[in-house]
Amino acid sequence: MSIDAAYKTGDQVFEVEAEGKRASWFFVKRGDHVVYSTPLATVHVELIAPPQYQGSGLLARLTPAVSSVRVL
Repeated sequence: MSIDAAYKTGDQVFEVEAEGKRASWFFVKRGDHVVYSTPLATVHVELIAPPQYQGSGLLARLTPAVSSVRVL
């Protein structure tokens, strides 16, 4: 099952802004890992992060790339 499928309208997402770009991230904890996803974006991204990479620093590095994706 996709993590995006776990997202329901109204669930809390958090906004991350970096390099003038913004993305809304949703997360689900799975054991000691966290699965981050972008259910509100045009192109959905899912990232499974082990404990040492969890946190907004990781998402800040990814946000510019995620928010720049455009569907042609």
